[in-house]
Amino acid sequence: MLVSNLLLSKEKLTTISPYECTKKALELINKNKTLSIPVCIGDKFYGYIAKVNIYEFLLEKLEDREKLLLNTQVKELMKKDIPIVRPNEELEDVTPLLAKRNIPFVGVVDKYNKFHGIITYKAIFHEFTEILGVNQGRRMSIITHEYKGQLSKITKIIAQNKGDVISIVVFNPKSAFNLREIVVRIEEENFDIILRKLKEAGFNVEI
Repeated sequence: MLVSNLLLSKEKLTTISPYECTKKALELINKNKTLSIPVCIGDKFYGYIAKVNIYEFLLEKLEDREKLLLNTQVKELMKKDIPIVRPNEELEDVTPLLAKRNIPFVGVVDKYNKFHGIITYKAIFHEFTEILGVNQGRRMSIITHEYKGQLSKITKIIAQNKGDVISIVVFNPKSAFNLREIVVRIEEENFDIILRKLKEAGFNVEI
């Protein structure tokens, strides 16, 4: 899946100019019940400003906080070292960036440096649950050795018994025995028959 399919577009975001005061930024963050907001002017993306950075800044100062918020521009506290991805990049390349950098989102900017939007943890998590088919049908877990053709054998048994597959995900557990966990979600109809047939074929199946 491409980044462009899952991005939260600029038009739907609450953003702020780097030249606005941090008081305005904090008000927008609190109003939208978020932890941070992107910093941009038009199509130009600068980074983001987070509530935690504003509070840390205030704690370091002994000055009047209201006055400090009004006299400090967003550009002085914003984070600029945020990773940028292109709209046509694969979504799987975004997840490691979010995990390693511990950032709220990744900016999406095209080759002309035009800001398109952001990719968030929430969006990726939602997509992941959709792929897994969470809360849909019934789930079975098949533990098998990494033999060629195992997955095709499983899907063939399901198809022969008129199973309606919602999702199939293959996990690679840390094991010295080259095991794989194949998690299959199937519609309720014929589930018990398929379960029995898989076990009869020698597969280790858990539900």
